[in-house]
Amino acid sequence: MLQKGFLTQQNVFKVSRRRFWWAVFVGLFSSIGIYTLLSFLRLSFRIFDSAYGHSAIIINDTERYWQNFYFALIAFTIGNSLFLVQLFKKPFQSTLKSYKRGQIINNQLFLSFGFFYWFFKLFHLVLFLAIGYMGTSFLKPYQYLLFLIPVVLFLESWKAILLTFRKKAYLPIFYCAFAITVFSFSLANTSIFNVNGIDKMLQKVNPKVSLPEASFQSKATNTHYEYLKIILLEGFYIYHIDEFKTDLDGLAVYLADEERGRPELYGRSTVLLLAPANSTIQQIKKVETLLFFYQRRKIGYLVSRPNEELSRFENRYIYQNRPLTNKNLERFKERYKALLTKEALSMPLPPEIEAADYNIKDVLVSQNGFSIGNLPVSEEDLVEEFIRSIDNKTYFNFLLFKDTSYQNYITVLSSYLQALEDLRANEAMVVPVYKNIFDIHPINKKAYEEDQKRVRKIYPFLKVENFSF
Repeated sequence: MLQKGFLTQQNVFKVSRRRFWWAVFVGLFSSIGIYTLLSFLRLSFRIFDSAYGHSAIIINDTERYWQNFYFALIAFTIGNSLFLVQLFKKPFQSTLKSYKRGQIINNQLFLSFGFFYWFFKLFHLVLFLAIGYMGTSFLKPYQYLLFLIPVVLFLESWKAILLTFRKKAYLPIFYCAFAITVFSFSLANTSIFNVNGIDKMLQKVNPKVSLPEASFQSKATNTHYEYLKIILLEGFYIYHIDEFKTDLDGLAVYLADEERGRPELYGRSTVLLLAPANSTIQQIKKVETLLFFYQRRKIGYLVSRPNEELSRFENRYIYQNRPLTNKNLERFKERYKALLTKEALSMPLPPEIEAADYNIKDVLVSQNGFSIGNLPVSEEDLVEEFIRSIDNKTYFNFLLFKDTSYQNYITVLSSYLQALEDLRANEAMVVPVYKNIFDIHPINKKAYEEDQKRVRKIYPFLKVENFSF
């Protein structure tokens, strides 16, 4: 005969105070351990990769806080599962059936640790992609979706308990969810490691440069790249090339040492300049002149998209084959006479412009504004004005001044190249056709190249630069 209360007291759960606090300790300790592990992995990837790419990986305070909060949510959700495992372990005072207790424990162990196994692998993959290629910006469209992962994991961990205790489980679920949220927000303010000191070290090893912005970019070529970073530090310029840091004179010595590089690649090599947007164009042209003497004639100005940072390994640049005038050559010879090699001194110069054969249109690039042919032009109208002025008889003479900013120079140069590209695109009659996306050369290569030659004759690249510094 059934005793009174048999049906209503089958799932009565009782646990001692000692067992409860031990479960709390296990849950908190494991959560902090998982949080520390995730923070360490993020930090270790940043340190190991700090010397590569355009800059070290620096995370701002707001982004770090929300990353910490996400790590804490994951850690405390897994810690909650370990907390429940400790509560339902034998022995404990309860009328709960053994198979139900086992179901609850297995649900916590297999679900949480199975999730952590896959999360740990994906975490490494995301770190690899973020650090090596795209940065963390590619996660922003999915940031709210990512926060649903710990929510789903938390609810799944309570599923077996809900099926067993029904409505009685609602209040404990609320308490646990509230505690996880509070602890996560609190722990998010703690980075465990001295991130400010580490960030200073990383910035010293591979400082970040605020590149100039430009909507236009040159088409990438299959070539060998050299990277030259220019750092403006307390009014002085420092040059980073191949982990070598020096001043301008030391840079000349470095470039003259052929044993450091591969001279056979100099003709095909493109030097990519990473220079701050607030640099003066005078400093940029000094470096360009020095590079020219040591057979690095192809230069690319690394630029970022408007209101968007360049990823660490992205070669988005504006290409220019640097010409020199006789006036600049003589001035530079005098200063670096002791450093220049005989080969550099005997390098041929580009041909002089015959003024009678071309119309010369001055393009004023100053710190205060721009003008084309003595007519003031706003930044927004530069492309359209160049389109109206470009033909096969007009040379654009860029007039640069000592205080002209590098950003203003890039703005005008990119506008000119954009206008030239638009005109050529509209004039072209042959569109390249590729057999598949992996082909380098189009099927109609000969016809395409002939058409491009015709287009370039109609709209040639006619630009020179003059400066008085």
